[in-house]
Amino acid sequence: KALGNSDLVHGDFGISQVLTTGPKITAVLDWDQVGYGDRTMDLVALWYSLMDNPEAGEQVFASLVKNSDPESIKIFAAHKMLAKVAWQINKAGGEVATVAQQAKIALQILHAL
Repeated sequence: KALGNSDLVHGDFGISQVLTTGPKITAVLDWDQVGYGDRTMDLVALWYSLMDNPEAGEQVFASLVKNSDPESIKIFAAHKMLAKVAWQINKAGGEVATVAQQAKIALQILHAL
């Protein structure tokens, strides 16, 4: 199956890119990687950014499963996991153990798909 390419995607989406006032989203930051793609990419990235907040992550994951197919979710999740590990190795000081633990949790969740 070909991945979608007709959605406007952020490209680097995560909870840290979202500004809120109470329950209202007031802004989404950092649009330098915007382009056309599959919305699943942004939803997976948002879900993955919430690994330290399981309750919120579960809500995003439920929406993700409802609106995307399992194969696309797994492809984008694999990409996100590898990108996070690469970032830690190359750019951010090597906190590989933390992102490896997040990947392990994500893989357990994805295994059920």
